[in-house]
Amino acid sequence: MKNAFLILALLCLGTVVHAQQSNPASGGIMPDLVRDRDSTVFKNIIPGKNGFTRVYQVADPDVSFVSSTSKTRIPLPGSVLFYEEGNLVNGQRTGLFTTYVTDYNDHHKKYKIHEQNFKNNLLDGHWKAFDLGGTLKFDMMFTNGRQSGFSMYYGPDGKTITETCQYSNDSVAVMTKFENGKKQQVQTMVNGIKNGSGTVYYPNGSIMSTATFLNGQFNDTLKYYYPNGVLWTEEIFKNGLDWTVLNNFDSTGKPRDAGTLRDGNGTRVLYTEEGEVRQVVTYLKGLVQ
Repeated sequence: MKNAFLILALLCLGTVVHAQQSNPASGGIMPDLVRDRDSTVFKNIIPGKNGFTRVYQVADPDVSFVSSTSKTRIPLPGSVLFYEEGNLVNGQRTGLFTTYVTDYNDHHKKYKIHEQNFKNNLLDGHWKAFDLGGTLKFDMMFTNGRQSGFSMYYGPDGKTITETCQYSNDSVAVMTKFENGKKQQVQTMVNGIKNGSGTVYYPNGSIMSTATFLNGQFNDTLKYYYPNGVLWTEEIFKNGLDWTVLNNFDSTGKPRDAGTLRDGNGTRVLYTEEGEVRQVVTYLKGLVQ
């Protein structure tokens, strides 16, 4: 049950490599990108305080490639040369800045990987990221350099939503994860850590479990349900430790032996979905013995 509450990473960051590679599993060909900077070819444009600017860097940005056959997103490992361009106002990035990587064999061919909006050199507005083929990876919102509002993350088709994040302020957000277009999990986060309520769903849309978290750990009541919506078991956690088992039911709602666990000590009886005893676990001060 605990594993059902694991939050997947907000975003899988990938990088790109210079050499052209074949990926037989995906059936796609990874693009061949410039990795090193030749300053005689790739020249920075520094206007002073105002005007158009273009700056080159070698680093590991979040670049990925979508296979044309498997339709999966493939992170490309290794450092790459990328450049960011936009306009400076009083020496600060202002308005839309776009980031590109460059084709190794044709320097006129570029791939857009980021669009970022700035105000007084701080992210302010949309930050969009793209795969090398132009499909949208995410669209995050910022205000004065802090993530805010509603952000969306997409699958390899650039359309299917895999995750959303709704910020109520610069530290508190509600993250919703989707699988095959269906809501899979909703979790309250504070400063990127699970705090507050969390809910996990079965593929049929019914609730699998509800819990409360404190600093990333189970705290207070956890409820687990059958796919038909009947309450299976209810338990209290304390700072991540199994503390008190309250009840246990079969799939028809009939109560059965839940164990003796109270205040961190005793036993908890675990059942299969079919109603057979799977395990009897003994605890001492909330820890499995």
